[in-house]
Amino acid sequence: MQRQFAVGVRPDGLDQPRNGRLVHGQNWSPSPPTAGLDALVAFGGTATASSQPPVLTGDLTIGLQTTDPVVLPEGNGTVKLADTSLQVIGDLLVGHIQGSGRVKGILTMSNTDTIAEFSEAFGNVTVALAEPRSGSGTAAGRVSGTVVLSDQLLSNGTATQLVVGTTSRAGSTATGEISLGGLLSGFDLVAVGWNQNGDGYTARERRDYW
Repeated sequence: MQRQFAVGVRPDGLDQPRNGRLVHGQNWSPSPPTAGLDALVAFGGTATASSQPPVLTGDLTIGLQTTDPVVLPEGNGTVKLADTSLQVIGDLLVGHIQGSGRVKGILTMSNTDTIAEFSEAFGNVTVALAEPRSGSGTAAGRVSGTVVLSDQLLSNGTATQLVVGTTSRAGSTATGEISLGGLLSGFDLVAVGWNQNGDGYTARERRDYW
């Protein structure tokens, strides 16, 4: 799938965040994501959507920091949805750092009227991931990820995982928090505070309903 440059990204190179509607074509390059297109919300931007049909993406990454030699927009990212639903036909990653630096990702969904609201993923869901960058030496990073849903989080994939706060980089910190107002269902593995390297993680998890 092709990663789309999202709300908060300035394709013209101006060092300034851009906020706007998640489904607005001018906020994406080259076009808004679909079930077959990946989405990246970064560079300090906030994407919003409300009272509309389900929002569809391929992989969805919110908040990214990487020093790898690739051309990707970087920085904090926020997605705020109200009275709609989110369907990720791939992996959902909220807060991702590779190497050094700091970054955060935030996803919130609220349901204030009669529209059925839910978040559905067909791949893995990771809230706060810190991992090494090739050739980065001892550099460590800090990442935080927050997911707040007023309703449920469902997985329709096969052998899918929900991981809240995970690091595979010595000295790095990954702080993840997830809050649900409805059912958590369909994941084969749920891990809270998963340190793959032996040190350097913190994680918080709050359950309104399990």
